[in-house]
Amino acid sequence: LFSGKIPYEISQLSSLVSLDLSYNDLLIKTLVWKRIVDNLTLLRELLLDGTNMSSIRPNSLTNLSFSLTTLSLHDCDLRNNSSLKFLDLSWISFSRELPNSISSLKSLKHLNLEYRKFTRSIPTLLGSLT
Repeated sequence: LFSGKIPYEISQLSSLVSLDLSYNDLLIKTLVWKRIVDNLTLLRELLLDGTNMSSIRPNSLTNLSFSLTTLSLHDCDLRNNSSLKFLDLSWISFSRELPNSISSLKSLKHLNLEYRKFTRSIPTLLGSLT
């Protein structure tokens, strides 16, 4: 297990196709997240379950690489942006259910799940969005 901050150097692994940092008591800082999103363009699988993403704006998820096919954000604390109105998660296959923290986005008006492969039933948390 690892703990602390995710090192900046991870974002320099430009040929990386799979990254699993799940449940390692890690904090993703905004700059490192931006570099991961910008530089890891071949990434197909990103597993961040249980990672502290409280400083990450949920709308930054829309900038993820088109090559990404699996994104897992279970228990990631994506609550930072209560003013987020649009979140596009289309074409992304989550390896688990949608993160429960999406239900805390009270200003969310549009959640695009088009072409989203649900491996289970549609999450009940969507019913708490107004």
